[in-house]
Amino acid sequence: MGDDMPGKTTPNLTDEILNTNGYSPDPKAGALGSPVEIPTWDSARMQKLYHINRFNLLASDRIPVNRTLPDIRKKK
Repeated sequence: MGDDMPGKTTPNLTDEILNTNGYSPDPKAGALGSPVEIPTWDSARMQKLYHINRFNLLASDRIPVNRTLPDIRKKK
């Protein structure tokens, strides 16, 4: 189903790619809501990993769980 749909095809993802744990947090990645910068040499890997869960898995793996976020609440 969906094999005849126009557009980009999904790359063949091996078990090795699907089951690799790439979690490697960078303390500065995503700090205070800043964007995660992916170097251009890693963009092909980023695009391949995108097809696993349909989000930027490479950037997600670089954001630490306990990152700081800005307080956007209105001042009283």
